[in-house]
Amino acid sequence: MRVITRGLPLLIVATLLTATPVGAADQGDVGIVDGTVRVVAVATIPGESWGSDNDCVYEVVIEDDIAFGVYEVDGTRMYSDSGRWLGKSCEGEAVAVDGLFTFPEGGGFNTPDLLQQAIDVLDPPEPGWGASPDGVEIAMVTQLPTALWVDAAYWSGNFVARVETPSGRVWAEATAVPRTSTWTPGDGAVVNCAGGGEPWGPEPATDEAGCSHTYVRSTAGSAGYGMTVEVAFDVTGNTSTGGVEDLGQIFRASAPVLVTVGEIQAIETSGT
Repeated sequence: MRVITRGLPLLIVATLLTATPVGAADQGDVGIVDGTVRVVAVATIPGESWGSDNDCVYEVVIEDDIAFGVYEVDGTRMYSDSGRWLGKSCEGEAVAVDGLFTFPEGGGFNTPDLLQQAIDVLDPPEPGWGASPDGVEIAMVTQLPTALWVDAAYWSGNFVARVETPSGRVWAEATAVPRTSTWTPGDGAVVNCAGGGEPWGPEPATDEAGCSHTYVRSTAGSAGYGMTVEVAFDVTGNTSTGGVEDLGQIFRASAPVLVTVGEIQAIETSGT
């Protein structure tokens, strides 16, 4: 992925560019802190240690890459883990390290890569859901609406993944918020709901919150209908070097659950 010009100093001062996620990145070490998935970032440019090597010495070329911008030749702004960028000289002559005369201390990172790594590990669990009747213990009924809803705790939650450099100096977060639900009742229909639905109650749900499906055929003679729900999440990104940006959507679907649907038998009379 690197496109740095070989043999040239990586020293360009310019205005910070707005970047968008590019390419998938490998995950680092994963942990969960305060409900946030945390990942140690994978460096775009390997880091070098500060010190000496026989007749060669390392010197600080850039003290702070926030105050003094460092860019790849494609315009992507880079940050080292420490903020410092080094140069190496042997017997008074500048020497390239991995093809670069200026290289990051502790590894080089950019926020597009960090955001992509955060998206890669942003993994909400399968949604849980409810229905009334539930179709498992109590059969749903043809010609009557069945209320549908995603579990309230799931729907009200935010799912966050944070990727940061080992020092935590540079970081990116991706946050997923549930937005819409799409139900597959198993009878060939698709039910699109503007939200996650609302648990059944004696008072009717509002048009915005209500989510239901009416079966027209029973499951008599079969194992049942396979009911699933897929939740669409809006994903936003935030970094230590910029504001919030829209990263599109991700989707999570529940495993199919067999539900049964019955019929209420009635006899029509002439009324005489």
